[in-house]
Amino acid sequence: MSRKREYTRKSEKKATNKQGKWFLEEMNSINMVIVNGLQTEAKHTYDTLSREVKSIVDYIAVKESMLEDVSEIMYVDERNDLQTDHMLISMYVDHKEEVKEQGETESARRRKRRRAKEKARKPAMEFMKIVTRKDPFWDELENQCDNSLRDFVVQGETKIDEDYNNFKQKLKQGVENALHKCKPHRHHLTAKLRKDGTVKNLRGRKRDSFEKIKAEREVERRLRLKRELSKASNLLREEQEK
Repeated sequence: MSRKREYTRKSEKKATNKQGKWFLEEMNSINMVIVNGLQTEAKHTYDTLSREVKSIVDYIAVKESMLEDVSEIMYVDERNDLQTDHMLISMYVDHKEEVKEQGETESARRRKRRRAKEKARKPAMEFMKIVTRKDPFWDELENQCDNSLRDFVVQGETKIDEDYNNFKQKLKQGVENALHKCKPHRHHLTAKLRKDGTVKNLRGRKRDSFEKIKAEREVERRLRLKRELSKASNLLREEQEK
């Protein structure tokens, strides 16, 4: 019976809680190792200046067999630019992969096979859910369905289920022909942030307060700046929700 290895870690946060112990046990149960604190001291990843709250709530976990192939965790403070209370964390992974003589890696071939299987399982009708109304595909679909269904006739001597299946086959053929002749454009939905003069001004106030808090050492002025930051954050949230 193999003996489990124990890892020693260092952390800025000395206190522990039941949520952290639960998370550690769950990772251990699937042979995943939390990298925070193994090579260097784990730093706080949640740090909100407006409330003086610090904690470690962001982690990177890897398989135990990969520990020798990963770097220490790197921390970058982009809280102001990203409008968040969380630090960015990242790491390097030494990824070695055998390249075949044909120049294609094994993982690339697996991805191709997986995409082919998914495409084979996905019904042709599914494509129409993402096609915009102005796409030329719809005109081509109308023409192809007209051609495919031109000779479809409901006959009295056949059962309704047979007629229905025949109709579905012809409709499917029309869709497949349309997709073959005129592939629809792929559109990605993007969210646009409302940005007017008020939002821009509040963002500037929040950014200025954030920078001043980091530089201020006097306790009273620091508290006043925190209140200003909190006020600007609340106003910005209300403005963006309009």
